[in-house]
Amino acid sequence: MNTNYPWDILLIGGHSTSGKSIVAHELGRRLVIPVLQADDFRLALQRATKPGELDGLHFFRDPNAIRSAEPDDLVAQLIRVGEIVSNAIEAVIAHHVVARTPIIIEGDGLLPRLAAQTTCDDAQVAGRMRAVFVIESDEIRFQDAWKNRWPGTSESEDAWRWRRMAWKYGQWLEQEAKRLGVLIVSSSLFESLVDRVAAALEI
Repeated sequence: MNTNYPWDILLIGGHSTSGKSIVAHELGRRLVIPVLQADDFRLALQRATKPGELDGLHFFRDPNAIRSAEPDDLVAQLIRVGEIVSNAIEAVIAHHVVARTPIIIEGDGLLPRLAAQTTCDDAQVAGRMRAVFVIESDEIRFQDAWKNRWPGTSESEDAWRWRRMAWKYGQWLEQEAKRLGVLIVSSSLFESLVDRVAAALEI
């Protein structure tokens, strides 16, 4: 592992189809740094709890609840899951900052407020943590990216609901990142995305 960096944590957030996972794993390869997925934290938390113990954590495991919700309600539930996951990740951030062992964490479960924090579990993370949110702001390009990732996706009501949720969640992430002053990189011009993120982060 390479430890010659002026930071210990790199957060890479964004909505589904934004390219955040590709960016994270390519940067991890270039920098020789492990990459963790926020989804793994969610899965571990779901295994360790029962429905109702952490309000909202198990929502997306109930197909009937998903089908009865409107896209805006699904976004609210996704934000709630992000709050739970981001709270759990604080402990991991603090541990790696104290131990000075760099990692990259990526996923749509990362919220901009986590990236804007100066402390995590009483550990000072200001200056030791960097973050970027990869966002597609153009809905037509988002639709194209979605079709490219899931070319066999049907035009069923369920597929439409998931797609609308992902689009609206991306817009919320962008607004929050701007409000909190967290770095945003457009996922447009996908071929150059990794290099543009690296340049924006100065790594």
